[in-house]
Order: sequence, then structure tokens, then C-alpha cells
Amino acid sequence: MAKKDSSQDVFDRYQAYKDKQSGAPSQNIDKPVNISNSGKIYKYFVVGLIGIIVIANFGLLSDYTPQFGNRSDKTDDGDYDFIVYSSPTCSCCAEYVVILEDLGYSVNSIKTNSYTNIKDERNIPADSRSCHTTLYGNYFIEGHVPISVINQLIAENPDIDGIALPGMPAGSPGMGGDKTETFEIQSIKSGVVVSIFARV
Repeated sequence: MAKKDSSQDVFDRYQAYKDKQSGAPSQNIDKPVNISNSGKIYKYFVVGLIGIIVIANFGLLSDYTPQFGNRSDKTDDGDYDFIVYSSPTCSCCAEYVVILEDLGYSVNSIKTNSYTNIKDERNIPADSRSCHTTLYGNYFIEGHVPISVINQLIAENPDIDGIALPGMPAGSPGMGGDKTETFEIQSIKSGVVVSIFARV
């Protein structure tokens, strides 16, 4: 026959039960919080956005963007980043203008049958001439000079009158065909080629 609990035993068990109940952690605290689908999407969106900002700050999204220095450095007329003088019938000159405009720069394209006058005024040697002449500030840029070399000219700000890529070599900006040779861009001052400014 089982032994009956005394009143003290009953009290002790009841007290233990109360202690257990009062000391039990709240179900709301213990219950894990589930992240909803919308919450997950928002978290991934924020992480992705931060990643894009970091990549942009390191310049990984702008490999082809030229760095022409201060955009306030306009051409002589003060309204454009570049002025390009060319023949009205020159299609490769027009392509060169398109490249500059596609990069976000304002270009005053002057098509004239007297386009050689600017070459004479800037004292560009005959052997250094090409189909079009570009002006940037006080510099001239003769021919299909690669954009990277224009960047170099602006960054270095050399004591010269301008630079030139003679002729119309295949594979240069605005020209068709494949590049088959190293481009030698000349430094010109006072009508004389004083050095090779860059080899590309």
C-alpha cells in the first residue's frame, strides 16, 4: 500500500512547482525570431547596395572614363570642353567627336573647308598633321590621339603647345581597322617636334 504524502510533503512539492513556474523564462524570449521573406530580401538588397558603392569607389566600374582634370578648364571660347576642326566630309573625324561626346564631354565640332587654317595658326609641322585638330585649353591635339594620352597631357600639364599623332593610323580612336603598330605621339613646341610624348 502506497504511503500517503504528509501535508509538509504536499507543501514542499507545491512550493517547488511555484518556484519552477516563477523562474521559467518567458516563451517570448526563448522563441526564436524567424526572419520573413521580405526581411531577407531587404537584408540582401542592403548588402548588395553596399557592395556596389564599395566597387564604385575603387573605380572598378569606370575603367574607360577619362580624367580630364577640372571640368572648368574649358576651351578658349569658354563654352565647350573641346573644339574639333575638320573637313565637312571627314567621317573618321566625326567618329572621334562621337567618342568624346559618348564619354560625357561637350564638343564644338567645326566642319569647314578651311580646317587647315587652325593647323597653320597653331604652327603644327606638316609632317605631324592629320585630318582634324582638337583644342583643349591652350593645347592642340592633332589627329586620332588615344584618350589615355589626352588624360596624360592634362594631368602632366607640360610646357608645350600640343601633341600630335601624324597621319591616320588604323586602329586609332575613330579609325577603322586593327592596330598593327605602336603609336608615337609627338610633343610639339614652337613648330618643332621636341620629343615623343607617349608610345601606345
